[in-house]
Amino acid sequence: MNIAVITGASSGLGKVITEEIHNFFVFDEVWIISRSEEKLKKVNCKFKTKIILLDLQIYENLLNFKNLLKEENPNISLLINCAGYGKFGSYNAVNLDSSLGMIDLNCRALTAVTEICIPYMKNNSQILQVCSVASFIPLPKLNIYSASKAFVFNYSLALRNELKPKGIYVSVICPNWIDTEFLSVAENTATPKAIKSYMFKKSPEFIANKALIGLKKKKHLILPSAFCKVFFVLSRILPKPLLIKLWLTNTNKD
Repeated sequence: MNIAVITGASSGLGKVITEEIHNFFVFDEVWIISRSEEKLKKVNCKFKTKIILLDLQIYENLLNFKNLLKEENPNISLLINCAGYGKFGSYNAVNLDSSLGMIDLNCRALTAVTEICIPYMKNNSQILQVCSVASFIPLPKLNIYSASKAFVFNYSLALRNELKPKGIYVSVICPNWIDTEFLSVAENTATPKAIKSYMFKKSPEFIANKALIGLKKKKHLILPSAFCKVFFVLSRILPKPLLIKLWLTNTNKD
């Protein structure tokens, strides 16, 4: 059985990718993972779907997913890790549960799902890790999130090299702001207006299309807009303190 596995498929970018993936790939079944059964049932995937209800922040659920793969023994042609969230505000504006939750979901769960799936992937299989331009530099008022995405960026590109002999391709997409409920969740802190404006924001449909095109080309790094490309280059040539200073012009004081 040839399958795709998509985490965070119930909303935002994950939902749109799930609904558009038939335009680029063919699968026997798509396994969609999220905490919300109600939302997953509303996902309009053109392939046969298997709904998997998991809170990926809970270690026991990761073990349950591992056991499920052992029982089903599928051929995973594509893994897309979309699950993740962020919170805006300084360290004292984001509660500890949220800070640790970002690390658990953005880093720990992504790593676990990836490494649980790899044994079921064969030559020419692919992995897409949803990262962010926030991974390029440290971002005050978005410190845990940017640090977690820096982990995803480095882990995933290193993993691509390690999996090359197996013919498994890892791609990383680094979008800027996406017009999804991610932003309303991120704003729900003690400083809800920490970010002044979402410049160069794109629709999830735009980012999903760029992600799937990049996957078809087996690109290692997908920069879906002109802003993302420019920011990536600047992050490599300009001093980090200067870039942080520029970033802070788009934030408000606590």
